[in-house]
Amino acid sequence: MELEYERQKEKSTAEYYDLLNEQNENSKIVMHDIKRHLNAIKSISGDDAVTEYIDNFIEDFSVNKSVDYCNNPMVNSIVNRYKSFCDKFGVKMNIDIRNADFGFMSQPDITALLDNLLENAVEAAQNTENGFIDFSAFVRKNKYLSIQLTNSVKNIVAVKNNRIASSKKSGSIHGTGLKSIKRVVKKYDGEINMNFNEDDMTFTSNVVFEIPRLNYEY
Repeated sequence: MELEYERQKEKSTAEYYDLLNEQNENSKIVMHDIKRHLNAIKSISGDDAVTEYIDNFIEDFSVNKSVDYCNNPMVNSIVNRYKSFCDKFGVKMNIDIRNADFGFMSQPDITALLDNLLENAVEAAQNTENGFIDFSAFVRKNKYLSIQLTNSVKNIVAVKNNRIASSKKSGSIHGTGLKSIKRVVKKYDGEINMNFNEDDMTFTSNVVFEIPRLNYEY
């Protein structure tokens, strides 16, 4: 029952990100058209006050628009959501997933993997001084997708054989979320390694998948 509940949750979350991505795309189209109309008004108004108002209006909307971090719309929706959380909580989030390839994974599995990884990272980092998250994903040797997520933590995390012995309050991956992550890793014959560094109080998750041959690019 727990597994079925988690799968239904993953499906619902994936559908949410689908809808969010569709809304973002529609917003981009609308904003693009609005900018064209506003620039046309600016060019014929001849009023400095109007020009300044329009420029400020366009700049405000440009700052708040979603960012395409990679070529996968689902991944972008997830990352944009957690980047906004980090901005809200004062957590510095560094993102480099430009060369990532998630094309071999289903959208619910992408959601289960990244949403759980990022949710736990944000929960942990927001409770630390100078909280940060480093999130990277890239293709190695044209064959492997490597995902690494490092975040600051407040308390010591006991990790043994990729199992978390500490509670959720420690700021590590926990409970059902970890089960979901491991399910996706197992489904795609991947590997996961988790490590806590007491010297700098950071928690790191490394996930590696071998990309199916049909997804290789030569």
